[in-house]
Amino acid sequence: MFNYCHAHPEAGLGDDRQFGFRADTEKYAFLLRVNPYPNDYNLYCYCYERRWLDRHLEQAARGIRFIDPHYKELFRIRLYYLSFLFVFSLNSYDFWLIFH
Repeated sequence: MFNYCHAHPEAGLGDDRQFGFRADTEKYAFLLRVNPYPNDYNLYCYCYERRWLDRHLEQAARGIRFIDPHYKELFRIRLYYLSFLFVFSLNSYDFWLIFH
C-alpha cells in the first residue's frame, strides 16, 4: 500500500500521510481514503451509488452551498477545473470534495 500511494503523488490529500482514490464499478463508486503507515487507521472506504455521486458532482460544479441549521446560506464554494480529492472533517463528520 505504501509503494502504491507514493507512486501516485497526485492522490495526496495535502500531506504525505493520506491519499484518496476512487474505484468505479458499473453501479457503485468507492472512495478510498488511505493512510499507508503502520499503527494508524489505514483505510476508510465510502461506497456510493455511482449515478447519484456523479450527478451530485455535476451539481457541485455549479457551486457548493454551506448553510446554517435554518438553511440560510453562509457561503458558497465555486469549483473550476481542478483535479484532486480533498477530505476534511467538521464536527466529527468526514466530508469529501472531489474536483475533476
